[in-house]
Amino acid sequence: MNLREMLTAFRPGLDAAPPAEKIRSAVAVVLGLLLPALLLHYSLPHAAYLGPSLMASMGAAAVLLYAVPHSPMAQPWALLLGNLISGVIGMCCAMWIHDPIWAASFAA
Repeated sequence: MNLREMLTAFRPGLDAAPPAEKIRSAVAVVLGLLLPALLLHYSLPHAAYLGPSLMASMGAAAVLLYAVPHSPMAQPWALLLGNLISGVIGMCCAMWIHDPIWAASFAA
């Protein structure tokens, strides 16, 4: 096996999804991120600085949930429990480690 064949083996498989599925996934991701962002903005206007922090995690979860819904990582219990655990860890690091750079590093 030469180097090119070995590197080619690492490429992901490209299963073609129908255009309707791609559009449905894109709309679901946009709505899945837009609705919580609007809810956060209008219910807690003084906490608007939290939006970008929440969107990174929610964006990854939304892509998993809507683009590859049959993946083991996209199951509702994995998403809910994963976000809950990571949120608790992030809040604990933010409360106990005062330097944001160190807190973010340990939380990750």
